[in-house]
Amino acid sequence: MTNPILRLNIAAKNIAKGAGDKTVERSDELGELAKSFNSMAQQLQQLKLEKIECKNGLRNWLWLKTKQK
Repeated sequence: MTNPILRLNIAAKNIAKGAGDKTVERSDELGELAKSFNSMAQQLQQLKLEKIECKNGLRNWLWLKTKQK
């Protein structure tokens, strides 16, 4: 079995690379840390999606403004 701290470290590195779809499950004393980690990962994923939506919205707005000229 993999060391739980090592698993959490691997998951953190994956998120840093953009692969934020992994979660860490624990029911012992590291469980609270794993829950916080999973919450952070979920929030980062949500922010990433919001950034993409904003970028697309801005791109569309600029396209419309340049087309009106």
